[in-house]
Amino acid sequence: MSKNVKILLGAVIVLVVIFLAMKKPSKIDSVVPEQKQETLTKTNDKDQIAKSPSTNTNTTTERLSYGDALLKYKNSRIQFDQACQAIPARQTFKVGTKVMFDNRSPKLATISIDSNTYLVEAYGYEIVTMNREGSFTANCNSQRNVLTILVQR
Repeated sequence: MSKNVKILLGAVIVLVVIFLAMKKPSKIDSVVPEQKQETLTKTNDKDQIAKSPSTNTNTTTERLSYGDALLKYKNSRIQFDQACQAIPARQTFKVGTKVMFDNRSPKLATISIDSNTYLVEAYGYEIVTMNREGSFTANCNSQRNVLTILVQR
């Protein structure tokens, strides 16, 4: 093989490796394309944590990109991974705090807290308002007690 062919072959290999490294997500958060728009769910202010409808059908047309939602809810976000485990598994919020339920799974996540059920699309999110004081556990799909939320005044 001539020297020029070896150099060309080496350059092609380097470019392929760089391309593959850029395509592979480095973190769970980077799986969702930045341009994807999700519907921001606004919750009504009536005893949300225990008295809302059984599914989250009260969406509005206000939209945030996933990246914007991450910034807005950076201190009140709970991720649900592919095994439907909550990260973090224990969280404390003040009454009235809006919390981002962030599904990092390629499947729909059905998250239930008390009598409320939130359907969070694959790689999507829902915003839930903590309007009632108390301690609550959450289930995600078939996983039980994956999250404990303490809501205080």
